[in-house]
Amino acid sequence: MFLSIIVAVYNIESYLKRCLDSLVLLNMKDCELILVVGNSEDNSNEICGEYEEKYSNITVLKQMGKGLSDARNCGMNIAKAKFVMFVDGDDCILTDNFNNTLNKLKSLKEESVDVLVSDFYMVNQNDKIVSEVFQIRESIEPIADYEYIQHFMKQYISFWNVWRYIYRRSFLNENQIIFKENYLSEDIDYTTKVFMKANNVIYYHNPYYCYRVGRKNSLMNIVNIKRVNDTIDIIESSINYILLNKNFKYKQLMVKKFLFEYILNMATIYEVPKEDRCKAKEIFYNTKDLLNVNFYGFARLIYIMTGIIGIEPIAYFLLRAKKIKRISKKVKLKRIK
Repeated sequence: MFLSIIVAVYNIESYLKRCLDSLVLLNMKDCELILVVGNSEDNSNEICGEYEEKYSNITVLKQMGKGLSDARNCGMNIAKAKFVMFVDGDDCILTDNFNNTLNKLKSLKEESVDVLVSDFYMVNQNDKIVSEVFQIRESIEPIADYEYIQHFMKQYISFWNVWRYIYRRSFLNENQIIFKENYLSEDIDYTTKVFMKANNVIYYHNPYYCYRVGRKNSLMNIVNIKRVNDTIDIIESSINYILLNKNFKYKQLMVKKFLFEYILNMATIYEVPKEDRCKAKEIFYNTKDLLNVNFYGFARLIYIMTGIIGIEPIAYFLLRAKKIKRISKKVKLKRIK
């Protein structure tokens, strides 16, 4: 078995068939598709059952606990292939592009790849591409250069979406890398540990993953006090984990990415329900010392400003900036529709 594809499924009946159809078209006989289901209130589980009956390489698995992390960990527990990837059930892939990436991966020695990362597209509810997230230069062959991380992380774009990676399963198992359960923003913790442990990161521009934006009821669109607390907790623990790794050459580069994300998240103080704003402010006041670093001037500037004017004005300014950006995105989406 070459590839195990793990799909977490929960209340996504409107998108699930599109996702699964894009995966079953892969021209791979040595691929297994593991659909991990929870207690969906719609017909998601029934749809998974229909595909399991139709395709011999599909297995439907009932997750042991709750949440996305548990579902992915349950899928990993039964995965058999040399490589593994995670797909969100409301997203889809461009099958031809993905076949090309897999063919390139097959041409490499298994032990020379800990993880392969690609660029991706953002799509709307009609599967039309609304944005491209390109951090890797175009090349005929995958880029196997440890130093390339400097280019990959240079832009202020998140790198921790786990669905844009293909992992060597033995690498994950040997380093005991699993998803942190009962947490939101679990991708940040997972991908941090991957980069800290990986010696062989392969970069390949060829975008195949289509990440759906603007979906109602998506966990990513819900801002509550748990999301704020979990995100800041994971950012803080990830920064500490990076700094404790003496052998990692690009500590400052990654820490800057997380500090920038921390600053952006200050806006959530005004996005949580009003009754939780005091708790959200407390979370940032208790962790603001993270910004007091000498190697990242922008973070240190924000830290100094919190001491002069407080966190609230900065958070409000960031909120307004986010709203302007969202409005411009909505205008762009309408034009594309």
